[in-house]
Amino acid sequence: MSRETTLWHLIVAFAMLQSLLALTVWAARQPLGSTGVWISLSIAALKALLVLLVFMEVANTHRTIRIVVGVLILWFMIWIGLGLVDYSSRSWPVNPLLSDRAVDAERLLTEAKPL
Repeated sequence: MSRETTLWHLIVAFAMLQSLLALTVWAARQPLGSTGVWISLSIAALKALLVLLVFMEVANTHRTIRIVVGVLILWFMIWIGLGLVDYSSRSWPVNPLLSDRAVDAERLLTEAKPL
């Protein structure tokens, strides 16, 4: 076992969480395009890691607990990866709102005579 979590560690972790929160708000307001999602997910992963290590005190626990937490994180990443592969490999149908029939229906609705 290593050292005990002190009040100083908690204050530093809280300050880091607050700065990561400010960074998240800043990133959400920037026109980053598709990279904004990856930046936000990276910031969220850092916040989760900080909470896990400091507030849940995984850094100061037995080696077996740290191995179990590492395996759980790896397992979670595998499931997220498999979900993303499944999502990206599907052939999605054409959006009916963007098809020609939807335009015709909209034209008919605008030209319809009121009762």
